[in-house]
Amino acid sequence: AKVDNNDGGPAGGGEFLLAMSPAIMAGPDWAAHAEGFFAELTGLEGVRLPGQRRHANRLSDAPRPINAELVEKIRSLCE
Repeated sequence: AKVDNNDGGPAGGGEFLLAMSPAIMAGPDWAAHAEGFFAELTGLEGVRLPGQRRHANRLSDAPRPINAELVEKIRSLCE
């Protein structure tokens, strides 16, 4: 292992990136297969995909709860 040179920056190290083609690994219809798999998963009780709730919230135009105390603090700062 490389020794830190004590210049305040990160210690000597490296990165490893691995890129894989889903079309090569799983075939040309991988996207349709994945979508079907995700649909089955989300059909199970209590199962969510990462970001699913956040995405639904962003699409929703329903009223959102706000922190009244924070709003008042912001208003006082604007005066």
